This record gives sequence, structure tokens and C-alpha cells, in this order.
Amino acid sequence: DRKPDLLPINISLNNTRTTIIKKVEIVKEDLLYPKLLQVTVQQLLDEIRNKVGGGTSELAWEILFQTGDRLTVLQQTSNRDDLALATAQIAAEPLQTLSINPFQTPDLKQVNLNIRYENNLRTAKLVSVDTTTKNVAPGEMLVAYVRLQPFRDQALVEEFLIELPQDLEGETTLVFRSGQYKDLDQDKDNHEPWDEDILSFGDLLVALRDKQQASELVIEIIIDEKPRLLQRQTFPFLIQGQETIEIEIQELTQDETEEEE
Repeated sequence: DRKPDLLPINISLNNTRTTIIKKVEIVKEDLLYPKLLQVTVQQLLDEIRNKVGGGTSELAWEILFQTGDRLTVLQQTSNRDDLALATAQIAAEPLQTLSINPFQTPDLKQVNLNIRYENNLRTAKLVSVDTTTKNVAPGEMLVAYVRLQPFRDQALVEEFLIELPQDLEGETTLVFRSGQYKDLDQDKDNHEPWDEDILSFGDLLVALRDKQQASELVIEIIIDEKPRLLQRQTFPFLIQGQETIEIEIQELTQDETEEEE
């Protein structure tokens, strides 16, 4: 009889005091291993913490393929009520994306998952955004001030220098958001977890490596109803919320246009 094909998973769970390493094997079936990993992580965290409660966790994946390819992914999450459940759901996401990709069978060899967790809610709310001016020229540097309110800590204001694209005209919108909010307006049941410009399995691996994180403040500008990335800034806490600013693009005179050239 043929034995079931198993996928080795090494899970390291650590906080400021202890590190626990668990080695498990789960059924190597595309439709099953994301859910099996999710259940495994939640069970381990519940056992170690011995309580249901909130906190913050940071996850780092190393996914090895039979082809010799290696994928590393980083992400963070926080939850007021059940950190184990929130962490387990995040833990399954890269495998879920790989399992449903239309390009090729992932053919996984091994997964190493490191989870660092704490009981504190290490989050900061995006409170407001202001700029020195809302009338700008294409290609100009715009100064923005972002006010963040960390959970139970002093508020802080961060200054950003934002270089605007050259191909701007009329009114447009600047978006300041957490890296975890990219798909808020999408129907999650029907939305594919990759952009339309991902055309191969290699492109998908690159996108997963470069995936925006909850600890990042992402600045985008809306051009032709589509967001264009301008900046990503990492913080020591998880960003929550989204703010937008409307700006007016000034038309360059002929002399100014010649100077630009």
C-alpha cells in the first residue's frame, strides 16, 4: 500500500522568556495543508499560553520547494480577544495562496515557521494626515505629517517627504494606510490574492516575498482610479486605519515645462 505523502513543518514559538520548537508532519494535499497548519498553530499557541486572550504576534515563514526554490515571507497581526486564532489564520495565508495558484503545483518540500508573540497590543492608530500645501506640481516633493496614536502610549507625528509622479493632472487622492488594508474594498470570497500583473509562478513568489505588512505605513496615489505605490515605511508597531487627502495638480507653464526638460 502507498503511504500518504507528508509535509514536514517546523514551528518555533517564542516570547521574551521561552522558545518552544515543535516538529510536525501534515498531509501534503494542496486543499488540506493550509487548514491543517492553521489548526496546528492555534492548538500549539493555546496550549503554551494556557489562556484565550489578546496580544501581538510576528510571523516569519521559510518555505522550501522540491525545485530548490526558497520563499521567505513576513507578516504581523494583533487581536484584542484571541491572539491564537488571529495568528493561526495568518499562518495559513502563504500556503493558501500557493495552494490555489493557477500557474503550477507548488510541490512543497518543507515549511519552517517562526512565531514571536506577546500579550501586549503593540498597535498604533492612524489618526490624521496633513500637508503643507494641497496645490502641487507634477514631480514636486510634498511634505506630509502623519499623526499616530500608539495603544496606551504617547502620540507621535511623523514627517514624510513624498515625491509625486510626473504624469499627474487635475485632482487626485493620496492614500495613507496600514499594509494590512489593501483589500478592504474587495469581495474576499471572490477576490484572487494576487494582482493582475502576476503572470507566472515566479511572479507570485516575488509578490509574496514583497507582500505589504501590518507594521508598514503605505502611501499611494490614485491615478486612473488605480493606486500607485509611492512609499512604504516600517514601524515598531502595527498600523491601524486609513486616511486620504485630496490634492490639486497645478498645470505647468511652458517656461516651467522647458525647465523640467
